[in-house]
Amino acid sequence: MKTKLISSALAVLTLLSLLTLLCSCGASVEYKDDITSTHIVSELEKILPKDDGYEKYSSAWVEIRGFDTEKAVDFCVTHATADMNEFGVFRAKNSSDAEAIKKSVEKYIRNSYEDKKQYASQYKGATELEKIEGSFVKVYGNYVVYAYLTKADGNTATQAIENMLKK
Repeated sequence: MKTKLISSALAVLTLLSLLTLLCSCGASVEYKDDITSTHIVSELEKILPKDDGYEKYSSAWVEIRGFDTEKAVDFCVTHATADMNEFGVFRAKNSSDAEAIKKSVEKYIRNSYEDKKQYASQYKGATELEKIEGSFVKVYGNYVVYAYLTKADGNTATQAIENMLKK
């Protein structure tokens, strides 16, 4: 009796696993590749407003920090003037270039983590520290996006980017 019950349970689990696998096949998301990075950043600035506004970093600032801009069609990186909100968007020529850009962005986050964390904890407080701890890098087709935002703002930004870029 016990063996039959276990066999039935395993059969049901196997069936559910197969159904999940079959339903997920071909469910990959396709993204647009014709929206400029500057447009995406401008839209994010609108939905994540700051009293003191945002300021875009120069190309020199971006390149000095090791971002792989040679593989980008365009890019835009901005930061809030009064807190530690920072986000950037890089549009690559293709998926392999997007992967190279992603690696350079991840390296930037790793290399700046301790300095940003120390600054946030000494001068800015828990909310700013949350942004450093919750930094993320995501790829949307040929776009690479990174951000230092609160969890709530990060979720808002991620959803907005999905909506802008999803075909």
